[in-house]
Amino acid sequence: MAENHYRGRLLAIYNVVTIGAWGLGQLLVFNFDARNFYGFAFAAIIASLAVIPISISEQATTPEIENHLHLSMRDLAKIVPTGAGTILLVGLAHGGMLGMAVIHATRDGLSIGRIGVLVAVLQLGGMALTWPISSASDDIDRRIIGLLCCLAVIALSVVMLSQPTGNNWTILLLFAIGGFSFPLYAIGGAYTNDWVSPEQMGAAASQLVTLYGFGAMIGPLVAAPFLDIIGTQGFAWSIISLHALVLLFLVYRIRAWHAPVTTKHWDDVSFHGRAFFIPATIVSLGVNRRGQSTRQHQQTAEQQQQQ
Repeated sequence: MAENHYRGRLLAIYNVVTIGAWGLGQLLVFNFDARNFYGFAFAAIIASLAVIPISISEQATTPEIENHLHLSMRDLAKIVPTGAGTILLVGLAHGGMLGMAVIHATRDGLSIGRIGVLVAVLQLGGMALTWPISSASDDIDRRIIGLLCCLAVIALSVVMLSQPTGNNWTILLLFAIGGFSFPLYAIGGAYTNDWVSPEQMGAAASQLVTLYGFGAMIGPLVAAPFLDIIGTQGFAWSIISLHALVLLFLVYRIRAWHAPVTTKHWDDVSFHGRAFFIPATIVSLGVNRRGQSTRQHQQTAEQQQQQ
């Protein structure tokens, strides 16, 4: 079983393979006419072929765990509210972002090939940055890394408001947005597994997939009104709003339970962790200082009431 100090890296490998394949799959739209069934048939064949490596493998063995414990959604939320809430909101953000990207590009008159590129760069960006960001989360409080990723996505989306759909700058911005957004799933999953026992990890993983899927299902319904009401800039505003929800939730959880930015000796912190250390420290100090100030005001008010 993976240990805490490299769990983020392990989940990053899973994300890199999965997200990278999704991104490359978007580029296949160049080869198919969207008006016929061939593209769907090709996707179904590829999905069926995916089970062959597992079916014919003779050496693949799962880790031996003596007792698998059941873990309900309610129990998971009680044990790791940060992990469960983060995964749900990340699914909401990703579902809204990917679901509306195609509609946004179609409304602006982009060709099918250009639409494929637009969606692909989001996922290829996630493939490129998932490893370094997840690696940093093994050395620094995962919640702080997630918060910094949300801030980066929001800042990049604000810049995208001034760019026309489909130009090269928009493509680069979407690459970076995907790069900071998609690692949030690995960070939330790793944080959850930090707090559950080895016997609960299998059940926790299935519950996280359910939470992410539910969020991804609701995401397009939440994001669609932005395109209807705001218009062309609605796509960027939907990304800003959905990631702001993740950010606010992480701020709330950091203030509710304080932890040091890192518990490792500086020599043991990876290069990626060191790159995030200064901004993580600044954010941690700012969030926790506000939390301490609020608690002091509450304590003062309670003392005055008692007097």
